[in-house]
Amino acid sequence: MTSRTDIDVDFEVFPRLINITSSSQELNVQDAHDTLTDIEDSDHGESGAQYPGLIRTEGGQPLPGGVSVGLTTALQNCQIAPGSTSPRTTSTITSTDLTGFILTDTGKDFVALGVVRGDWIINFTDQSVTEVLTVNSATELRTRGLREGASNAFTIGDDYKIWEVRAFSLDGGNFTAVDESQVEISPYFSVFGVFGNLTASSSATTQEQADIEFSSFQGAVWIDQTTSNTGTVFPTGTPRRPVNNLVDAQAIADSRGFFEIRTLSHLVIGPTDVHQEMKFIGRSPKTTTITIADAADVTNCEYQDALVTGYLDGLCYLTRCAVKNLFYISGHLEQCVLREGTITLAGSGVAMFNRCSGVDATNPGVGIPTVDFGGTGQALAMKGYDGEVRFTNKSGTDAVSIDLASGAVTIEDSVNAGEIVMRGVGTWVNRETYAGNATIVNQLVEGSLIQLLDRTVYGEKVTVDSANGTVGTLFPIGSPKFPVNNLTEALSISQNLNISDIFLRTSMTLPVGPDFGACVFSGISASRTILTAPSGALVGGALYSDLVVAGELTGFTTMERCQSFGISGFNGFMLNVALVGGQTLELGGAAQTVLLDCWSTTDAAGAGATIDMGGAGQALQLRNFAGDVTIINKTGADLASVEMAGGSIVLDGTLTAGTIYLRGVGDWSNRNTYTGTTTVVDELVEGHQVQELYKHSNLDPTDAITVTQTRVSSASGGIVVDITGNGTTSNTFTRQ
Repeated sequence: MTSRTDIDVDFEVFPRLINITSSSQELNVQDAHDTLTDIEDSDHGESGAQYPGLIRTEGGQPLPGGVSVGLTTALQNCQIAPGSTSPRTTSTITSTDLTGFILTDTGKDFVALGVVRGDWIINFTDQSVTEVLTVNSATELRTRGLREGASNAFTIGDDYKIWEVRAFSLDGGNFTAVDESQVEISPYFSVFGVFGNLTASSSATTQEQADIEFSSFQGAVWIDQTTSNTGTVFPTGTPRRPVNNLVDAQAIADSRGFFEIRTLSHLVIGPTDVHQEMKFIGRSPKTTTITIADAADVTNCEYQDALVTGYLDGLCYLTRCAVKNLFYISGHLEQCVLREGTITLAGSGVAMFNRCSGVDATNPGVGIPTVDFGGTGQALAMKGYDGEVRFTNKSGTDAVSIDLASGAVTIEDSVNAGEIVMRGVGTWVNRETYAGNATIVNQLVEGSLIQLLDRTVYGEKVTVDSANGTVGTLFPIGSPKFPVNNLTEALSISQNLNISDIFLRTSMTLPVGPDFGACVFSGISASRTILTAPSGALVGGALYSDLVVAGELTGFTTMERCQSFGISGFNGFMLNVALVGGQTLELGGAAQTVLLDCWSTTDAAGAGATIDMGGAGQALQLRNFAGDVTIINKTGADLASVEMAGGSIVLDGTLTAGTIYLRGVGDWSNRNTYTGTTTVVDELVEGHQVQELYKHSNLDPTDAITVTQTRVSSASGGIVVDITGNGTTSNTFTRQ
């Protein structure tokens, strides 16, 4: 007699629970009998006296051959509850897998945690579940695929739990149970994370043996066409001995009342096979292909976890399958993948495609699947479809409804009758060129429209505020009401929305790394907002307006209504830009720089701006420039042209090559002391030169002269002009 110490009884629930308080994985009839009879006989106070009867056991009598009658115990208004399991780990997903098959967590060691095949996985974020198939590595698990959740995907940041799952056996005889009314109930109470197994006595009755055989099939006939196992005699058709042909498989199913055939290999359903209202289950669409011959009778059959190709009959139902070149579909496709090829509808009912996709994770890059309506008589309802799909060959008025989760639809001109209603988020690819006569009710929300709405909220620019903004890129961050606080994420937002303008509410420094070359930067004003580009920043091709710009600029640059505050490497175009006095604009990039309608300011010491030609390779054009400017460091033959609207220019002695043209109105301040060897073509009109002309003509610049025409000789065409003024006597000039 063995009485276990890890068993207690909860007398306050009905049926009463016999709790295994340890992690033990089995309880045999003898131990159950000994322990529970001890509990019956022990002092349990009021409860024990109230419920004395827990178990009745029969059998054990010896039989010839050294065996005994199997023990059979009947639990009296009781069920056995094994010890519960516990989570192996609780953590967070670190890599996204939209298929829901691969779990990656770089922060965990699944091998060290003891994760094994069959453990449960719960994704708490979208409330989906699955089971572990293989431990691929210390940080990666292969699963059966998430289900019953919102998205059924592993996404970065999702919270998950892996739960230990183990088996618990009631053995050493036959366990039965009845409730308080002596109605038969299960002796096993199902506990989370524990699978219960009931085994039979070693000397079972004929009925018990039949039950054992029946349970060995696990509810289905198993087939593997690569084996040599034929016939219908047990255990042929069980998982341990799968049958190799469908004729025998169907016979086993018919004799035992099964409606499922599980294939462990690729399966070919031949032209003479008859399988009505059967369910075919494979291992996965990657490992199992079910090929159906045209003449095969598969009326009203179901298919699960396989790649299905060939010819169907009647109402069919496919779940978690891949389909390719599949004909005569009339039925229901649930969570299936449409691979490249043609899917032909048939029958007079409605074909239902529910949560299917044209994106094949196991075969990325495959072509677009085609749905052939088979002419007339076939209606289609496509709900929650992801990916691309093409429709063809519709000549009937049968209704078609397409609800896209995200995707693209192509409608061939052979779709020539009836009405097709398209809803959801996606694109009608050939909307502009479709020439068929079907009525297309296009209610798709295209990504471009959503983007347009988003851009409207953003005011066609991404707003950045380092003081009052926030981190992130999700809508509406980066809008005027919810500015982003950094330029890296501002760039991401602009790229996502296809918006080039980035508006700065505060002064900022560009980060090194991201490419801002396609951006248009603007600020509140050229006196309030400073944008600094450090060495190495990628800004080639950018445009700047209403900013103070400083730092190193590379590539062609455009600036307007800005201040230049110490810029190096510049080439490009400036319009209405102030060169800050005391600061240097250094050219670079072996290209031309044009400054139009620009000017210089002066610093506290009265110094104007400096333009550094950057040695050789850089040409310069100053058009309508005003203010004081010094030009230095020219060693190449590149042309420099300065057209002044007023101000002064200083040419430094470091100008040693090429030619500089000086034009307009202004002063070459150091004309007499210039020591450079660059050729200077001086065409400036200076103010003192005009005054000298007045003085030379005995004219007072403050007293205007008057020129009057006094007479014209019509005979000779001569003109007589009188000049008066400046205190002189009148003079008459005659031109003949």
